[in-house]
Formats: sequence, structure tokens, C-alpha cells
Amino acid sequence: MTKPRRTAAQSRDVVYDALLRAARAGARCPTNLALAALLGVRSSSIPQKALVDLIAADKIVVTTTPFSREIFIPELGTTIRASKAPDGSLREAERAHAIARAERREPLPPVLDRTPCFRCGNRADIGCDHQAASAPYIIDLEFAA
Repeated sequence: MTKPRRTAAQSRDVVYDALLRAARAGARCPTNLALAALLGVRSSSIPQKALVDLIAADKIVVTTTPFSREIFIPELGTTIRASKAPDGSLREAERAHAIARAERREPLPPVLDRTPCFRCGNRADIGCDHQAASAPYIIDLEFAA
């Protein structure tokens, strides 16, 4: 059974309500993908069409720049901005957060060579009289106890 589809007017109302909620909460402008998820669709063209309809109805005024979008809502007299500031300030914050998250990660466990010695059959990571151990690290005896 298929889901009933929203009409363009219903989509426009849902998008406008989301913009009003974001403006009242002081949040950032939702992206087209976030609005599409709110509408329950996969395509970001449906929220974009709803925004165009809202502009035509004089409910919002949109100003776009290469990295940003500002939406002025005359009903509230407020402007909401997209999450990426044109000066890149949020990008630097996101980059610093990503670096900090990467530094917190633990290193991957070492890959051990377990190929047996061709003379005695001992594993290479253990070592034998014919070859040194191939383990990339040696456990300090103080910490092993």
C-alpha cells in the first residue's frame, strides 16, 4: 500500500512551519535535505519548490551567497541563516572538532605476520632461533604485570 502524497500547498505549509520554529528557537536555517526528511521525501527539489512558492506568496525573502542562505520572515521580523557562514568561521569550528575527534581515536591494532618459519615452523610474530619476532611492538615488562 502506498503512502498518500502531500500536495504542494501541504508541503509549503510544513516547510513554512519548520522555518518559523527555527526562527523562534534562534536556530540555523534548515537545509533542503533536512526539510526533505521532514516532508518524508528523498529529493531536495520538493522543499526547494516549497521555498519558491513561499517566496512567490511573499511569506519569506531569500538572500543567497555562494556558501550561505539567509531567509527573512516578515511575519516575525527575523532572519535565519544557513549553517555555513560565508566567512568560513563555522567551517573552522567543524574542522577543529573533526581533528579533536580524530585525535581521541585509538590506533588500529598492529597487523601481525603469522607466516611460519620455513625451518622450524614457529610463527613469525613469536620468533625463533632462525628469525627475529616480526611483532611491530614490544610490550614493556613493567606494564605487562
